[in-house]
Amino acid sequence: MVDIPDFLQLYEALARTEMFLASTTEKKTDFGYNIVTIPSFRKWIVKMWHFGVDTIDEYANKGFEVTFEEGMSDLYRIYTKRTKDGKSKIVRVEHQEYPNQEAADAFVKELYPGGHLIGA
Repeated sequence: MVDIPDFLQLYEALARTEMFLASTTEKKTDFGYNIVTIPSFRKWIVKMWHFGVDTIDEYANKGFEVTFEEGMSDLYRIYTKRTKDGKSKIVRVEHQEYPNQEAADAFVKELYPGGHLIGA
């Protein structure tokens, strides 16, 4: 489930990245400034993203990793992961998607499956 404030933070981060790229691509030439045009982040193409969930409980058995594909665009991974303190392991489940769509279209499709906001 995606929280709306998280969604807005993502949009803000993308907008800031767009502005940073635009400001750092200005090059001074003998004839003045040469500005490279950076397209709006709304037009950027989402090639791949992944969503993950960590288990709450520790996992004490042998480590493992399982990967499987569903169709041509989804990949699932289930594996053990060390906690940040390095003292224990948990199980992590990840779902990778390859939308290959403009960012705005991909976000809407992810947040409004079937025309309804997730979590609403």
